[in-house]
Amino acid sequence: MTALNRRETLVVQCRRIALLLEYLVWMSLLSSAFPFTYGNPVWYLRLSDSMVGLAPVVLLALVLLTSSALLLDRDNSLSSTNARRGLHLVKRWAIGFALLVPLQIICYGWLIVDSDRQLDLRLGQLEAQKNSLVSPLLASDSVTEFRQRLSQLQPTALPIPVTSINTGTLSQQKQRLYALSNELLSTIKANLRSERSNILLNSLPSTLRVLFASVIISAFLFNIKSFWKDRTDARYL
Repeated sequence: MTALNRRETLVVQCRRIALLLEYLVWMSLLSSAFPFTYGNPVWYLRLSDSMVGLAPVVLLALVLLTSSALLLDRDNSLSSTNARRGLHLVKRWAIGFALLVPLQIICYGWLIVDSDRQLDLRLGQLEAQKNSLVSPLLASDSVTEFRQRLSQLQPTALPIPVTSINTGTLSQQKQRLYALSNELLSTIKANLRSERSNILLNSLPSTLRVLFASVIISAFLFNIKSFWKDRTDARYL
């Protein structure tokens, strides 16, 4: 086997490996997309994070194609085929990573708005649940009726210590119930708001990482696109 044939064999093998690597990236992205939740901004942020995490595999495929392209002369037909493959790969992924930049900004803003909407919905449900539980108790006409209704509450429905309520006059018991239920509701609301803030804060570093990485990777791919244009015959452009 001549030196030229050995180089051509190596170029073909590198192109096949690069193709397999790109298939691996697509398969990994597809598996990361399950389950499909198009209406959830976290789904897009998670998929973008997976794409940036797979960027080294894309760059490895590009390195293989670039290295093998340098082994052959430009007038070689195999070199032209290899150059077209490299140009298509660079264009495809440069555009893909460039699209991640506005996608991260949009999805994080969407996450803020959607989490705020869900928080308001949850708080409204808690308020309505509290009123539906407390109102019948406050409407009691006697201490006996009040304590009977209080004892019929589910333990998880209104986690208020009964012993701190069922002493004193009916008016005093109602006042304590009203105050404790409002205090309990305020605590739950504060916990939910804190949970939302933690979700947004925990999502921010990952979002920024994907944002800056996408800018760097897409800029790099767009810059080396000229190399592949030079290696490709004009009739294929």
